Amino acid sequence: MKALLLSTGPGAEKLAQALREAGADEVVRASDGPGAREALKAGGFAAVLIAEGPASLAAELAAASTAGILALVPEGRFSEALPALTRAGVFALSHPAPRAALIEAVRHAAALYFRLNGAASENEKLRGRLNEEKLVGRAKLALVEYLNMSEAQAHRYIEKQAMDRRISKAEVARSILANYGG
Repeated sequence: MKALLLSTGPGAEKLAQALREAGADEVVRASDGPGAREALKAGGFAAVLIAEGPASLAAELAAASTAGILALVPEGRFSEALPALTRAGVFALSHPAPRAALIEAVRHAAALYFRLNGAASENEKLRGRLNEEKLVGRAKLALVEYLNMSEAQAHRYIEKQAMDRRISKAEVARSILANYGG
């Protein structure tokens, strides 16, 4: 697991060690908001621990990434910051926090990352299938319009071409659309 730590304070090394204890095999450090934004662009972070910075930065990073974001909030501002952080999908922990609680919170943030990435992957597969179905639908329409086939005939034609030529229905559809300007 890869983790990002946003901290420049004297306890940064202890926080990095806590991230390692939580399962991070790589800890990347950022010293400010722009550095954290730049690091997140590279991707692959399961957890982001923000030890310093405004709640708005945590919310921004949560919106820009599937990483589990954990913000350490000073005790005096915790109850005030918690509702906005929760709505943004950010885990909040009152600081200073017991080491065990910090490690557990990082593990929860990483679990969220793995869950979100699984859902994003499934979403991408479904989006691809939907696009393929749209393409095949347009090709069927072209066959109906230009070759006076029924929809059932067009459907059967596309499936048969895909089987006979050992290519996908989407490739057959692209070929049809290239020929009939769809």
